[in-house]
Amino acid sequence: MHIFSEKIKVKKFSIHPTTSKAKEALFNILNNSISFNEIKVLDLFCGMGGITYGFASRGVSKIRSVDSNKYCIEYINKYIKSFHFNYKIRTLQCDVFDFIRKRVSFSYDLIFADPPFRINFKKLYYLIDVLIFKKWIKKKGLIVIEHYDKINTFSKFIQYKETRKYGKVHFTFLKI
Repeated sequence: MHIFSEKIKVKKFSIHPTTSKAKEALFNILNNSISFNEIKVLDLFCGMGGITYGFASRGVSKIRSVDSNKYCIEYINKYIKSFHFNYKIRTLQCDVFDFIRKRVSFSYDLIFADPPFRINFKKLYYLIDVLIFKKWIKKKGLIVIEHYDKINTFSKFIQYKETRKYGKVHFTFLKI
């Protein structure tokens, strides 16, 4: 068990943290396909940072976490210092769609995106298109999208690998 596998409780934030069961399942899947200490990770819509902390505690040395919520970013910044992850994790408070429209100077090995569950599926597809075609993700990289069960048409992407379901939480994997 890793130090961030328990639930993070914060009352003033309107977020949907990934359940502990789903998070552990996700990291078990990833553990069988990647070497954590050799990758750069981008965590989009990072919320309170549960997935970010999961990557950091497993040895990922470079993580960029992006969310529009100022309080979420402040929360993450507070905890990365407490757990001495400040050399591994860089946070950015801004709209994810504004962030990805920028020109990228380097790519990531793994991109995790956990957009709001009420997101329009067209915006979600746009997100994936931009990440792939603007080269945010490296060749042979992996994009993981956390989404609810109503969005299940990711197989239209040629990069589609699989979708895993854990209750109402689904993870879709796209291999570049």
